[in-house]
Amino acid sequence: MDHFQEKKLFERFKRGYNNFPATIEERVDKPQEKPDSIIITTNNKKIGIELTETFQDNENSKSGGSDLKKTEIAYEQIGNSIVEEVDKRSSKKFHLDISFHRNANLRQKNRNKIIKKLTCLILKYLPSLEPRKPLVISDFRKLPDGVIDFCIFNSPEIPKSYFGNSQSAAVKDLTNRHIETVLRDKNEAIKNYENCDEQWLVIKIGNFIAGSFAKNKIDRSFKSKFDKAFIHDIKTSETLELKLQK
Repeated sequence: MDHFQEKKLFERFKRGYNNFPATIEERVDKPQEKPDSIIITTNNKKIGIELTETFQDNENSKSGGSDLKKTEIAYEQIGNSIVEEVDKRSSKKFHLDISFHRNANLRQKNRNKIIKKLTCLILKYLPSLEPRKPLVISDFRKLPDGVIDFCIFNSPEIPKSYFGNSQSAAVKDLTNRHIETVLRDKNEAIKNYENCDEQWLVIKIGNFIAGSFAKNKIDRSFKSKFDKAFIHDIKTSETLELKLQK
């Protein structure tokens, strides 16, 4: 997460946690500070709050990155770039959806080829696009490498062109191992945090498909150096406090 996302998560957690204490000071505006935020409660308790996230493919690796998330970000960058290029040359507004091959080459050189070719194809078909009738192009002879098909849709209700990828994927359950992976990294890092009366950990889920989970299968407590730990789902705004043992 970047600092802007951390600040948003802090505010979401603050609203979503019913027992969030009354404060006289909140410090969440210093990037690279550890923990990510500090609060001073009305009874003068200093609480550090570390903010992080977990993804479907984090269960057996470090918690700091996700290949699934990187892929989804690449899809968005490609789709948004195509929309921008088409908008420069056409006033007709549309919704774009692209289905990518699972192992598509998403390096910058190939991204540029995808953007260029799909921009040309959309400009070709857009003038004849009928309102509320989706047009799907799946002829592999016309499409760039890495793309299975794309769909464009026009409606009078669409105020501006946009990319909204509906590509779905199997969503895993949230398990003990996802939490263990995060705690393993953060329990090691906590020794370098600013000294506080309590240290809390907030784990975000629900970001992209990569950060979304089918069911919560967490069924036990966890050893941790944190005093409290939470899962906050940004899609539902629900906050779950985990059971910890020192």
